[in-house]
Amino acid sequence: MRHTSLCRGLAAVLVLAICSLICAAAVRAAPPIPYSPWGTVTINGALATDWVIVEARIGGVTYATTHTTGGGWYALDVVGDDPDSPQKDGGVPGDTVLFYVAGYLASPSSTWASGAKARLDLTVSIPGWIPPVTPTPTATPAPTPTATPQTVTLLGRVSLQARPTPPAIPWVVALRVQVGNATYTTWTDTSGRFVLLDVPGGPQQITVKNAHTISNRIASIVLLPGPNDLDLGTLWEGDANDDDVVDITDFSILRLVFATTDGRADFNQDGIVDILDFSLLRSNFAKHGPLLLRVSR
Repeated sequence: MRHTSLCRGLAAVLVLAICSLICAAAVRAAPPIPYSPWGTVTINGALATDWVIVEARIGGVTYATTHTTGGGWYALDVVGDDPDSPQKDGGVPGDTVLFYVAGYLASPSSTWASGAKARLDLTVSIPGWIPPVTPTPTATPAPTPTATPQTVTLLGRVSLQARPTPPAIPWVVALRVQVGNATYTTWTDTSGRFVLLDVPGGPQQITVKNAHTISNRIASIVLLPGPNDLDLGTLWEGDANDDDVVDITDFSILRLVFATTDGRADFNQDGIVDILDFSLLRSNFAKHGPLLLRVSR
């Protein structure tokens, strides 16, 4: 009887110890709550148009990205640093958060705080900023003779996510490039560069997309006679069905073709659909194009 009681006592202690370890592990595994600033974006004294990229950076590293919506509004979730991870992968209390609008430093800055939600209206000055304009109906004038539009050469380049250091084969991708009303299909080289000949010159809107990325757009730029060297930004991966949005449909495709060589969901083009491709989709989930870029030549 005494032996039985002792065994029961030891079993109870063991159960409590296991429960304590499980609880401690759960506490360690709990992810930090993001810091969530939101508000309006004003560029050169006017509210931002839709699709202007807004980034939150800590120590020069981007930890959250979004784009403006109607009325110049933005909202970000700046992730926190996971204490169980050896590298810094987010903010910690007291970190300074800097905000960039279309790649330009905005004001004010902020301080990272776990779980905080704060309104923070951003202002930024961007030299030569030309926002997209919505055309308004006008009377059609009588036709007048016009000169034949001049064609120019476009020397474009894009950056691709989760690729080895270029030059490398995974940088060779097919692109759809729209210049004004003309659409071109081309391929990049092993460094993400491409060339288009005889594209229309003058004021143009340029949009670029790969079949499994969302699109980037330069809303207004003047293409000059001769070669025009343009950086068309980073193409965000995860659009498995090529509808310009990363959503649950793309996740369903990835799950269906996981562990195969199906190119629709092989976002980093390493020849296999695996956890790396899932990570790209997850990091870009809910993004949709076209994302507006600042002009960079």
